Amino acid sequence: MRPLLLPLVPGRRSAPLPRMLLVLAALAGALQAGGCAYKDIDKRSFVVAMGVDRSGDPARPLRVTLKIAIPTADIKSGENRFLLLTADGRLIAEAVHRLQGMNENAFDFSHTKLIFIGRDLAEDRPLRETLDWFIRMETIQGIALVALAEPSAEAALRVSPPMERLPSNSLFTALDGSGTLSPYITHAYLFDVVRRLYEPGLDPILPLVEAAGKKAFRIERSGLFDKSRLRLVLSPEETEWLNFLRGETANVDFVFGRDRLYFQADPNRARTRLTVESRGRTLRLVVDVELYGSIDERQKETAALPAITRAIEADVKTRTESLLRRLQEAGVDPLGLGLRAAARGLASGDPEAVIRSLDFTVRTHIVVYETGNVLR
Repeated sequence: MRPLLLPLVPGRRSAPLPRMLLVLAALAGALQAGGCAYKDIDKRSFVVAMGVDRSGDPARPLRVTLKIAIPTADIKSGENRFLLLTADGRLIAEAVHRLQGMNENAFDFSHTKLIFIGRDLAEDRPLRETLDWFIRMETIQGIALVALAEPSAEAALRVSPPMERLPSNSLFTALDGSGTLSPYITHAYLFDVVRRLYEPGLDPILPLVEAAGKKAFRIERSGLFDKSRLRLVLSPEETEWLNFLRGETANVDFVFGRDRLYFQADPNRARTRLTVESRGRTLRLVVDVELYGSIDERQKETAALPAITRAIEADVKTRTESLLRRLQEAGVDPLGLGLRAAARGLASGDPEAVIRSLDFTVRTHIVVYETGNVLR
């Protein structure tokens, strides 16, 4: 009996059906063989945080630290388990390849939420070069948090607070704002840091995490970069006020030592507006600050509300002008003033140079009211 023929092309005979089935079976086998590169979950090591430091070895100047979560069946408070692996290399990619020889499983970076950069390294090495590997890694998410670390990134990764359930979860919830709402903490995501590195007239700003032993940390300062390196580290008070000017927080406060008075602004009624204007050949930054707030603590009866209001207005102007002068001296622009001027066609030259030539005008509107059952 002759095999069945399928007339696929008019006037020609097609291949026998068994031969076509054989070809299809071969293709199906090839597709299945290509899927063998998949790694089961028990063959993966999930990297939850990374750190890059200066090693001190000229031959291998970078020290890379990976924080790997160790899965447990029962998650208990204070019993989070993790593994730290450290290796030196000329590049981050080289150090990671060296680390692969220290672990039996394949590294999985899809859960990497934190990227720490040692302060010493940030002062010596361009930020673009440090973040280049993280940008190119397709498995690292753009919403990963980036921060400076002191005394080192490795020390920050070793921090494990007693109440922590998951490795580095305390640092993550603090830095992304899902936990504490401290006005001293700056939020910096990888995608935004990269944008600031390449956008003219807008410079990166990173929070500074200080490791206080292995059980505690402190986040109250921030580091400012130009398009290359770390140029300025702000104090806690300057960090708070810069976050307020950037619109990241409205929880600002004022403490007056002479009258022993603590003023807390209402987060729902505190706002700021930045406007770059052209005044002849010069550019002027107009800062409008509006604050409504209450007196949370007062230990002297000497000052009346109008006097307190005038004192807060003077303090607002002093804070703003002092901070802007520091930004001018360092040549950094975390507020994006050069970008604002370029968007309005006011930057005749390089937007990066706008911050150095600006004049300032600060306008305030302050309303102070008492709280509770205390009447004065």
